[in-house]
Amino acid sequence: MAKTKIYKPGWWNAPNAFYLSAMRTTDGRMAEVESENVQWVTLRQEFHTKFRALDDAYQKSMMSFTTKTVAEKDEERDVYGQVMEQVAKQWARIPDETLAIHGRRVYQVFRDIDFRTSEALVAENEKVTNIEQTFSGSANLTVALQTMGLTAVNQRFATLTNEIIQLMNLRNEESASRVQGELKAAREAMDAVYADFVELTNALIVIGTAPELEPLAALLNADYKKIEEQMAQSRKLPTVLVKSEVVGNHRYSVPEYAKWADIVSANDKAFAVDASTDRIVSLAAKAKKVGGLYLALNGVAVKPTDAVDAKKEYALVAIGGGSDVTPVTPE
Repeated sequence: MAKTKIYKPGWWNAPNAFYLSAMRTTDGRMAEVESENVQWVTLRQEFHTKFRALDDAYQKSMMSFTTKTVAEKDEERDVYGQVMEQVAKQWARIPDETLAIHGRRVYQVFRDIDFRTSEALVAENEKVTNIEQTFSGSANLTVALQTMGLTAVNQRFATLTNEIIQLMNLRNEESASRVQGELKAAREAMDAVYADFVELTNALIVIGTAPELEPLAALLNADYKKIEEQMAQSRKLPTVLVKSEVVGNHRYSVPEYAKWADIVSANDKAFAVDASTDRIVSLAAKAKKVGGLYLALNGVAVKPTDAVDAKKEYALVAIGGGSDVTPVTPE
């Protein structure tokens, strides 16, 4: 009677997201097997180690730890800034002029500098720095903050901004190419141990010395089939258009509820996440020749965590210049 062996799909050609799913499934199924074969158990341990390294590299390629921390601190910083601005605005309405003047003075600083929490981090950091310099350089503003009970709030506002700037400087030292290189190396190491796993498992099944592995093969074959069906289905999904006069217009499949990080993962030869800016950048050779291109919607940089809207047209815009965004007119 023919024995069930592991069917070995060509995972090395699969997009990162599907590849990771296949390796995670394999790692989980192997952990459930009780075997006394020392060679197989040793290989299982090595497989798990390589998978953890792959998973870490994949997560790093999507969003670095510092990027996540910066985002969390920026969200907290925005609350402090909004509280200060709104408290000052309300104080400016007090009928007693001796009190209202404190509110007007502080609120005017926010208006003069045009403070907005929706701006890019670099721009917001610069504005908060300017606000703090204005506060520290005026005795009247210092008194106003104290009178309105905003001194501690302002200190936290400034402290968070300094922490964000420091983290961004640290993040700038992280190379996007290095992160992508780590992911590539992790995949190659995973490929090697996966090939050894399939070869050893199938050999043990054939010679019959480890009967507990045949049920494993059946389960994995069913798992792999489902993942392959998902891959095939992804090619039939709606597509999103990305325009560029530099590298041309391209369409990318959009899975249900997809984030742009998912698109990057599935098209890792076309896009990468630049850890230093949290932008999605083009990996096309032509993009590099013009100093780099990154993904934008209506002139605003797209973040990896943004949802993909197939009904909208995105564009690759040029990196550099005096402004944060330099629009590129698509052909």
